[in-house]
Amino acid sequence: MENATKALIIAAAILIAIVLISLGVFVLGQGTEMVKENSDMSPMQISAYNSKFESYLGEKVSGSKAKQLITTIEQHNRSNDSTQQVGFEGEINSASKINMGNTYKITVPSNGGYSKSGLIVKVKIEVAS
Repeated sequence: MENATKALIIAAAILIAIVLISLGVFVLGQGTEMVKENSDMSPMQISAYNSKFESYLGEKVSGSKAKQLITTIEQHNRSNDSTQQVGFEGEINSASKINMGNTYKITVPSNGGYSKSGLIVKVKIEVAS
């Protein structure tokens, strides 16, 4: 009877060890995917990517420059997959909502405007006051 009990305890210990090792491999795999996703671009590549949009940022941007930004984002989104799309925050999200006579404040929102790797993923366009 003692041998059977010891055998069951050893079997349970082996089963628990296998489950823990499997869980560790799974978590490590998830972490590796996240690191790979966020490290595909060098800091120089990230800077070059962001510069396409940063040149339009400012407190008093003309209506024509705001329209150019929207066109740039639309072209960018058409030529890139969904993992590198740039969106809009707020009501102004298309060129038809831009009045050429107004000036605009264009920013990257501090909350959610950048991806984990530092890429611009959202811009905010609002009428300058």
